[in-house]
Amino acid sequence: MSIQSPLAAPGVVVAQDLRLVQDGREVLGGADLTIAPGESVAVLGRGEDGATARMLGRVVAGLALPAAGWIHRGGDDLTRLSD
Repeated sequence: MSIQSPLAAPGVVVAQDLRLVQDGREVLGGADLTIAPGESVAVLGRGEDGATARMLGRVVAGLALPAAGWIHRGGDDLTRLSD
């Protein structure tokens, strides 16, 4: 019997201690999240322009790297793709 990590499940996004920095300012600090396939997620914050949500979307899509922490999507460690 094989036990598969939830990190490797197709479509699952898992992040731990995710930190995002924009223009030298931390816009997201120490976030943990798990998004299951088919789930919808809303990002709420103090900003009015949606910059944090856009930046988080870029990280989840693998288009940008976080300042710290890690993010996995379907078992792939997106924080190590540039290695």
